[in-house]
Amino acid sequence: MLLLTSTLPLLGLFAPAKPPPPLLVCTTAASLEGMAFCRHALRTPGEFRVRAVVRNPESSRALQLESMGAELVVADNHDRDSLVSALDGAHGLYAITTWSGSSFQADGTVVRSDNLDPHHLEESEVAQGLNILHAAERTPTLQHYLLQSMHRGGREPVDASVEAPLHHRAKWRQEEALLESTALGGARSILRQPTYLENFANDVTAARGTKLRLVQPGVISGLLAADEELTVISVDDLGALAVGMLREGPSAYDGRTLSAAAARISGRRLAEACSRVHGRTDFAYKQVPWFVLRFLIPVDYPLQLQRWLSRGRNDEGADRDGERARDLIAECAALHPQMTSLDEWLRKQGVDSMPMPPRSAADEARHRAAQAARGVRLAALTTARTVSRQPERLLARSFRLRSPDGEA
Repeated sequence: MLLLTSTLPLLGLFAPAKPPPPLLVCTTAASLEGMAFCRHALRTPGEFRVRAVVRNPESSRALQLESMGAELVVADNHDRDSLVSALDGAHGLYAITTWSGSSFQADGTVVRSDNLDPHHLEESEVAQGLNILHAAERTPTLQHYLLQSMHRGGREPVDASVEAPLHHRAKWRQEEALLESTALGGARSILRQPTYLENFANDVTAARGTKLRLVQPGVISGLLAADEELTVISVDDLGALAVGMLREGPSAYDGRTLSAAAARISGRRLAEACSRVHGRTDFAYKQVPWFVLRFLIPVDYPLQLQRWLSRGRNDEGADRDGERARDLIAECAALHPQMTSLDEWLRKQGVDSMPMPPRSAADEARHRAAQAARGVRLAALTTARTVSRQPERLLARSFRLRSPDGEA
């Protein structure tokens, strides 16, 4: 018995080691979507390991990913061999591609691609997706491939000649390749994104050097007319949905597509929400002028998106009676109950603490004229009161001059 007791601690040395948590790999991890995904995947310690695929490990976003606890791996979506190495040992993959070809300097300044031709950008994104897919086909450990795609249309187009934007077409071509792959082992799923709420208030670093779509005191801007509707979600909530799909796994999502949705809004309702959150002034919604999209934006995608949402097939929440949008919102809320409401998102943008909007020159002139008019009215009222009280004052004076017995 003594011998048995003394050897018990040694038996622990031969116990089977606890397997490490599943490894999730995220491509284009320094994007806002990638960062949101990594943040949610790492939220519960020990649930997942996360490998973030980046091009520049010294960028500010890559350093943020590393500080979250992600393993940084340098690879390029246009370099298939680097992707094969990046996916080594992966159990789950969140495949993100980018249409813009842009990158960021250390200070957050946007560095545009040398070639901004729409056809080139579309083909470039398709090539990224095919490289990721082919690398995944060479990853025997991979159990679940999750592709981030875009909403398809949900209505008959107003103008049948309007084509889907280049970013949408590139994503849908990736969907087709994923579903047709015979070499990919494991499950495959698709997560389609609608318009990001962040399109109405650019990320601080991404917006550096630009002025579009910034929410400002009293004003919020967007691509569509005030009463045109679209489906929205925050980038953070899309990341949470992606993690949720991989967490639920192949048994729940193999072969399935989830079209993300948190709300169906219009510019007018967005302005009303801003007014409600701010609480001290009414916000106005302003559509970005057409000439800004046509002549002042260096890429064609925003103009294509504006046409698609307003004149084309919009998105998957665009059915006439709103039933489809309600179903999408309910399905996403079931997977991610902590979905950010519109008011909550606006508070995160600091709308509740924004100063009062400055007066325009015309408003300032009207304000001064109103003040002057009030001054004139007040002066007139004071004069009238003074005149009306003169008989009372004369009468009071006559009483003071009389003697106690009534004689002067």
